[in-house]
Amino acid sequence: ATIYGSSVHKAVENYLNSGNKNLSSEGEKWVIAELEKLSMDIVGVDAMDCCEGEVMVSDFETTASKIDVVLHSKDGAYLFDIKTTSHFDRFYCSLQLSIYKKLYEENYGEEVKGMFVLSTKQKRKFRKSEI
Repeated sequence: ATIYGSSVHKAVENYLNSGNKNLSSEGEKWVIAELEKLSMDIVGVDAMDCCEGEVMVSDFETTASKIDVVLHSKDGAYLFDIKTTSHFDRFYCSLQLSIYKKLYEENYGEEVKGMFVLSTKQKRKFRKSEI
C-alpha cells in the first residue's frame, strides 16, 4: 500500500512538474483525469498549465509539509490532497487541508478558494465542505 501510494504521488508530481505523461496505474490515471476536469472547470486550461505538484509549506518553526497539488487561478489557489488508502478519515483530511490552507496563504500570499481530497480507492473527489 505504501509503495502504491508513493508511486501515485510521484507520477502525479512528474506529470505536473516535468510533463512526464507516463502513467501506469489506474489510480494515477484517475487523479490526472480528475485534475484535468477540475482545471478546465475552474480555470479553463489544461492542468499542466495551471497546476503544480508537491508545494512546500511551513510555519518556519516546527511544521513543514508538501501539498500534493496546487491549482492556480486568477482568483486564487485550490489545494488537493491525494489519498490512496482504502479507509477515508474525514476528520483527519479536513484538519490537514485546513492547516495547508493557513500555511499556504501565509507562505505565498495567495487566497485559497477551495480544497479537495482525491481518493483513488473510492474514485471520488471530496470538496472540503463535504468532508
